[in-house]
Amino acid sequence: MGENPYAPPAVEKVFAEDTAEEAIRRAHIKHETSIKSIGLLNYVGVIFGVLGAFRTLPSSLPALTDSAQRAGHLAGAILLPVILFIAGYSIRRLARTGQILNLIIYGLTLFVFPAGTIIGLTALYFLLSKKGRTVFSTPYKEIVKNTPHIRYRRTTSKVAWIILVVFLLFFVSLAREPIRNMR
Repeated sequence: MGENPYAPPAVEKVFAEDTAEEAIRRAHIKHETSIKSIGLLNYVGVIFGVLGAFRTLPSSLPALTDSAQRAGHLAGAILLPVILFIAGYSIRRLARTGQILNLIIYGLTLFVFPAGTIIGLTALYFLLSKKGRTVFSTPYKEIVKNTPHIRYRRTTSKVAWIILVVFLLFFVSLAREPIRNMR
């Protein structure tokens, strides 16, 4: 018998070569994802800002006698979460305004020692490094549009998830105590 006409063709090692855009995107995708994670950190700040405003405003506003002080306190409690939301939203879109807002925000967190300093330095590294500048460039935005099929696959360890759950439980337990005292 001869060859089977219905058999699949015998082909060895067929790999598509990356285009130049795909190669650039693959080289920067991890850094891009880290920058977008800064936006998620801003969203967490929005949540804590709103919760903090609800916690402090009812008790502090009656104590303030000057109406200008009240207005300032209220504006600060509303303005901070709004700025954090805009910064988070725009950096997740890789907008230049998001980069500038986050440079200001995380530059200020450097003065909150020790955790703010560590978070601020890390965020500033991602925003100001060579790859960070490339991610915010106009040509890179075109590359992102042309390569939607390239995605970053996270490989988070189980230990990291356990640390995150313990961290969140710790903050939930801290948040519950002031709520009990308000009753």
